[in-house]
Amino acid sequence: MPDVDDPLGGVLTVWEAEAEDEDGDALHPVQIVNFENPHRPTKNPARTAIANAQPLDELDGLRYVTIPDLVALKLYSGSRRDHADVVELLARNRDADLQQVRAAASPYDRDNILETLIAEATATSR
Repeated sequence: MPDVDDPLGGVLTVWEAEAEDEDGDALHPVQIVNFENPHRPTKNPARTAIANAQPLDELDGLRYVTIPDLVALKLYSGSRRDHADVVELLARNRDADLQQVRAAASPYDRDNILETLIAEATATSR
């Protein structure tokens, strides 16, 4: 559940009961993230990310967030794990348009770390 210090409006983790390991931990969980935290009425990139979401092949009802919008969401959340995710995402998607990434994510770069993350991803992907 969200609170005033949480950039997210809550996270729901879903998995099949049959897809648990011997300790009862979920295998292949899917997380549903709510970026509209009612306790934080600040602008966040969720609305734009949802509007820009692309259909997954012929499954028009299933959509995915674009790389620039995902980077913006990660910067908005702002944890170390989110920063590491940005590096990994950009390193694995070397063809991502970095100008589009900068345009979408810069407004949410509170820590002024985007260029450092891009440089790290570029060095990692070599």
